[in-house]
Amino acid sequence: MNHVDFAVSILGKMVKLGIQPNVITFTTLLNGLCMEGKIKEAVGLFNEMVRRGLEPNVISYTTVINGLCKTGNTSMAVDVFKKMEQNGCKPNVVTYSTIIDSLCKDRLVNDAMEFLSEMVERGIPPNVFTYNSIVHGFCNLGKLNEATRLFKEMVGRDVMPKQWPSLFWLMGCAKKEWFQKLGLSLKQ
Repeated sequence: MNHVDFAVSILGKMVKLGIQPNVITFTTLLNGLCMEGKIKEAVGLFNEMVRRGLEPNVISYTTVINGLCKTGNTSMAVDVFKKMEQNGCKPNVVTYSTIIDSLCKDRLVNDAMEFLSEMVERGIPPNVFTYNSIVHGFCNLGKLNEATRLFKEMVGRDVMPKQWPSLFWLMGCAKKEWFQKLGLSLKQ
């Protein structure tokens, strides 16, 4: 029995002893299950938490969304995102960025852009991970003009990686002319 399975078994013992687990307890177990790729069990535990009358918080939802995205279940993650909003829980930059990154990996960059627009409209500023996911997604699709526009928007919002090397992996998927459009040179 591994640590997460042991922790889940302790949850059962807690309940039998009349000790009611809280959202933090459930979220910790959700995270462990998702980290081990046990998404079916995590979703079941999430549903159990709701059945017990506990309201999942942004971390609970984002944990499940991340687990779904990491296991290739982006459409289900989007469904959970929608349910999260219907239940009055507001997504944060991590929630949005997780969905956006997964959509981009699924080559659904236009859908990712819709999520980006929505988060900006709601006053949630995108971070470097958010932008990197979409720029990289556009590069992978060969849409260098869109990648360039978004990169410039990122710079205009003063959202930049703290180190240039972390930026070059992102731009490495683009062609030489993209570097020229940005006014950058590989020679320094």
